[in-house]
Amino acid sequence: MARRGYAVRAAALARVLVLLHCAFLAVGTPIAASQAAVLADCQKAWGQTFSGWSAGSDCAQAAGLTCDKQGMVTSMKMAYAGLSGSIPESISGLSQLTDFDLLMNNMTGLIPTTITALSNLQIMNLGSNMLFGPVPTVSTLSTLSYLNLAYNLLSGELPAAIHPSLKTLRLLHNNLSGSLPATIGTFSHLTQLDVSFNKFAGSLPADISNLTSAAVLELCCNTLSGTVPDAISTLTNLEFLDLGDNNFTGPFPPAIFSLSNLRDLSLYDNKFEGPVPNAITTLTKLKDLNIFRNRLTGSLPSGIGSLVMMEYMNVQNNALGGSIPASIGSLVNLKYLDMSNNAFTGSIPESMGSLKRLVNLDLSENQLTGSLPAVLGGLTNLLTLFYNSSSPSSPLCAATGSCAGVSQQGNSSFCQACPAFCLSCTPPGNPATSTPATTPPAPPSASAPASSPSPSTPPVTPPTASPSSPPPAPASPATPASPASPASPASPATPASPPPPSAAPSLSAARAAAAFLLPALLAAALTL
Repeated sequence: MARRGYAVRAAALARVLVLLHCAFLAVGTPIAASQAAVLADCQKAWGQTFSGWSAGSDCAQAAGLTCDKQGMVTSMKMAYAGLSGSIPESISGLSQLTDFDLLMNNMTGLIPTTITALSNLQIMNLGSNMLFGPVPTVSTLSTLSYLNLAYNLLSGELPAAIHPSLKTLRLLHNNLSGSLPATIGTFSHLTQLDVSFNKFAGSLPADISNLTSAAVLELCCNTLSGTVPDAISTLTNLEFLDLGDNNFTGPFPPAIFSLSNLRDLSLYDNKFEGPVPNAITTLTKLKDLNIFRNRLTGSLPSGIGSLVMMEYMNVQNNALGGSIPASIGSLVNLKYLDMSNNAFTGSIPESMGSLKRLVNLDLSENQLTGSLPAVLGGLTNLLTLFYNSSSPSSPLCAATGSCAGVSQQGNSSFCQACPAFCLSCTPPGNPATSTPATTPPAPPSASAPASSPSPSTPPVTPPTASPSSPPPAPASPATPASPASPASPASPATPASPPPPSAAPSLSAARAAAAFLLPALLAAALTL
């Protein structure tokens, strides 16, 4: 009996000790004095006071912070916090910082050079602020894997060197200039490089072929020129390639047909010329194709229908001709098709009645003949149909349940009778009540590959004027919410806002309470 009583008391004592251990864990870790000094500088620079940002406060209750067991700050997540002011140079005192996220605030000033002393940094997300000056040197940050400085006012050139640990580099929507350095070939571990909407000029360096890990390469909206080097064919992991809105010349780049994993190809607003090669049909994973506003000629490949994953196809404003391939009816996932402002001839193929997911169809400003096929009336998702766009005297048909409007302008050989699936027409001679938008609506978001990390979705409006934007094309990874582990322009989740200020409990009071309870708990256990 004595042994049994002892065992019962021992078990009760063990339960008490477990409860006390849990109580101490719940209290958390006090912020170290050295860290509190840096946090005080931050609050002063940003003109705000945050709950729990003082020495001895429980880090678990501190707004936007996490700490290690020694009270050293390891994470500062203050995205969307309404911050203004500059980043203090003393930020280097947060020596254990791994995640630094000030996304979407109103930060100004230079990025302090002392930030390069944060040797444990893995994620630096300063996008969507008003920071200016050069891109900081990050080649010494051996653990940095994600760097987002997009949507700022940074100027100067692209850094000549980065550390191999860096996987994602987002510098879009800044004022960076100069040429892309030949040393870009040393960025071989990058999976995402986005330098779009800057002022880069010159040709693509051949060493870009060394970016063999890249899944996302966005160079649009600069003034890059010359031909696309054949060496780009080595980038076989590419899923998203955007060279749009530059000054590239030459034929449709044949090296692209080696990129069998491409899901999004954007070559719009350049000076590419000649035919669209039949080899494009080898890109069987392609979902978005943007080759509008070039100088392309000839017919579309007859095998274009083999690209059955295609959702968005824009070939407007070229000099393409011939008949519309009947195989286009095999693109059963197509939602947006713009073939306007070309020289297509013949009739609209009946096979287009198979495009059941089509939402927008623009065939305006061509040389098409015949009637609008009645089978298009079965496209129940169709909201907009333009096959005419210049003659104000042509009829405008309002469709039932299938499309919002049918315009017969710009294809003068079409019969002028409204198709059977239209309810009413404006009488010939009356101005059309609506005209096609010159800028196509945004395509479905299918662009950013899932492998590209995107800590936070960039804002829609950049803080400064950017180069003239093309018609909306698939957004990028967007990207790109602070990841727990950067592994992904895919797609982006919005980071959680910092917790609202709250009163941090006193560590000494909590521990005093635990000490007060200990004798009572022990006494209760021993009487069992």
